[in-house]
Amino acid sequence: MHSAGVRRFGETQAIFAQYEKRFDHDFKLPHGWHHIKVKGETKYSAMLQRLFHEGRYFRVVVKVDLLLPELGQKPGDLDEYIRLFFEHLQEDGYPVDTATPFKGLTLDPAYTVYSIDRPQGAGKEILAFRLLDAPFVVIYNVVFDQDFDSILAKYNSDLQTIINDSQIKIRE
Repeated sequence: MHSAGVRRFGETQAIFAQYEKRFDHDFKLPHGWHHIKVKGETKYSAMLQRLFHEGRYFRVVVKVDLLLPELGQKPGDLDEYIRLFFEHLQEDGYPVDTATPFKGLTLDPAYTVYSIDRPQGAGKEILAFRLLDAPFVVIYNVVFDQDFDSILAKYNSDLQTIINDSQIKIRE
């Protein structure tokens, strides 16, 4: 049974490696924002952050994920994906009962957006989900370690630009 699990992990890694070759990020970053290279980062995750001032208190984590039957998912079912995403957050200690639809950013209507409290009162997050060309999903996770209202008000336009104007370019 253990070797089957290892093989399954290896098969999953092969699937992710195959699809990783099919997309690229094209971030539209307002002045003062940077794509921070994190050790061990793959194309499936990227961190965007301001380097000074409030930048140490918030960041945008961009995640690309796959909706594939091989991974036990229903292709094209964003609602199911979001439900499972919140289940995983709950397992990680997030108070998912605080998740509510979020209208504080003017985003492309293709995004489904929620706000949620971080575990143990350590801030708040905004999660913007969008279904891309099959089988890709992108999640823009804006993480606020503190000062949610004031930082959101100050950088609202920047966040809208990053989420609305950045692209995940998909190749066949």
